[in-house]
Amino acid sequence: MTENTVKLRWSEPSDNGGCIIKQYVIEKREASKRSWQREGVATDTEYQVIALNTGTPYLFQVAAENEVGVGPFVELSKAVAPRSQFGESTHFPMSAKSHYS
Repeated sequence: MTENTVKLRWSEPSDNGGCIIKQYVIEKREASKRSWQREGVATDTEYQVIALNTGTPYLFQVAAENEVGVGPFVELSKAVAPRSQFGESTHFPMSAKSHYS
């Protein structure tokens, strides 16, 4: 985590719906807002989010996508706020087990 980036990691879903997962869709939102915004996609179970506002808490959710479509989103752990490496920083585990159906 830096003053404007966060690295997310999650576990593969226990059920892929019988199809190979092509990618993961990542969405974010500021903790004070209600609407999710598409952040990007990843082909692995980690993703670095860039261009965040320092000190602003964010929530993230991830969904697996296969040839059938995008599965349900799973919210990752707790909100996290990027901080300067020289200031106080709190680390929150960013892992979630999701189900894909």
